[in-house]
Amino acid sequence: IYSLSHPYSMIQVQENLLSALIFYAVAYVCLSFQSGTGQKRSFNALVTMVVIGVFSVKLGYDISTQPTSHYKILEIGRHSSTLDIRRNYKRLSKIYHPDKNLHSTEDMFQRVKDSYDVLMDEEHRDMYNRFGSSSFEFDPRKDELKLMTDVAVEYLFFGLTAYLMTLPLGARSARTWLTILGIVMLAVEVMFKLTETTLPDWMPETLTEHEVIFYLHSFFPLVVALLRILSESFYVDVDQTALAVLKEVYLQQKATGALLQQLAVLVESGAHTPAPASHQSSSTEEQRQEQVVDIQSKLGVLREQLEQAGDNTTQLIEDLRQCATNPGSQYYFLVFIVLYGGIYYLQM
Repeated sequence: IYSLSHPYSMIQVQENLLSALIFYAVAYVCLSFQSGTGQKRSFNALVTMVVIGVFSVKLGYDISTQPTSHYKILEIGRHSSTLDIRRNYKRLSKIYHPDKNLHSTEDMFQRVKDSYDVLMDEEHRDMYNRFGSSSFEFDPRKDELKLMTDVAVEYLFFGLTAYLMTLPLGARSARTWLTILGIVMLAVEVMFKLTETTLPDWMPETLTEHEVIFYLHSFFPLVVALLRILSESFYVDVDQTALAVLKEVYLQQKATGALLQQLAVLVESGAHTPAPASHQSSSTEEQRQEQVVDIQSKLGVLREQLEQAGDNTTQLIEDLRQCATNPGSQYYFLVFIVLYGGIYYLQM
């Protein structure tokens, strides 16, 4: 609705919105099945492959709906001079001109001419690099309020969809990383749209700042889905784990009480055994030895059960301890340093 009310609104507000919503819907259904299977790693891998497959279709659709880059049409790079542009235009116009090549089409020749007209004009070329081919009717930088409003609408959509995708308890730990990713995307977009920051030389020559933002927006839904999968795979329910600890302790106490009761019966029966006569001494001695062996075996069983219960309880307590801490928090500062260095490098 906002885009319709602003004819010169940024194309990112409108583009790929439908494909992103469809991807979110399919991914949410797949991840709902995942959360109901006991977080089995094998099933998580299957869900991941399905999500990546659906995203591949989405990305292919997004790319197919984008117009071909003017730089690719003229077979030049973004750092090419006007002389290079004119030289390639003359060469390609001879190839695609309908009067000189019967196998060529007028559409292809027109695309070459349009690309030449855009890239030969320095102002249009800069607008195309930063905002795409939809910005020629109006320079968005002349109204920064509307430009920032457009950006805010974009990231409101990203934030809302990310919030809805991470509603389950097991997925909420992904919100911190998604927030970091959103801040990075916003910083990069603001730099490319509101400053004179350009792409570094090591990036592909035909890539523009607008296309970088386009790919960031396109890949964001996939990152949301993958982070949710990772969060739910490593999630430990505190309440369920605490109940499991209590249940383990209760069962162990019950088993220990039963064994102690059996031992008490054996000891009591041995204490009340009458003194044996001389002719019964050998058989009574064998019975007492059997009772001793029985007591020792039960003590061994009791010891094993106590050790097993101790190991189980220790593991559950460790799980609870991990729930109380954020294992990714130790990397936040490192991520901040790397991102700050990257942004500083782009601005050089």
